[in-house]
Amino acid sequence: MDNQDPKTVEPESHGASTANRPLWRWQGWALVITGLIHTVFGLVAFRSALADLAGDGLLNAVGESYERHTAVWFLITGFVMILLGMLVHHLNRTLGRPAPRWLGWGLVVLAVIGLVLIPASGFWLVLALGFWYALSAQSNPTHH
Repeated sequence: MDNQDPKTVEPESHGASTANRPLWRWQGWALVITGLIHTVFGLVAFRSALADLAGDGLLNAVGESYERHTAVWFLITGFVMILLGMLVHHLNRTLGRPAPRWLGWGLVVLAVIGLVLIPASGFWLVLALGFWYALSAQSNPTHH
């Protein structure tokens, strides 16, 4: 499978039993779920700030408000995680491999920085995902 053109790799069979699928096949969905949790948390925790933001007409409505900045941060980063998770799922399915090792280690670095700055946060979940990605790729030597 190392030298195959990605277009010729057989995609995942949608009717196949999940019992024989490697755990890394769920990497993309795990990141999508993490992004959804992040987004829903932001919508619930900052509903007042988001309502105020919408009431002010959105355009340049964030201003100096810490709550509005935080609300926007939650929604945008949640959306980016969902997109990245969908991309990882697509790569898992079409290439039949785990996420690249560099992506896993990159998530680990991001999580460590986040945990140093905000220990009581969801960065613990990103740390776990990063190690999962990196170690899954390492156990599959054809995937860097």
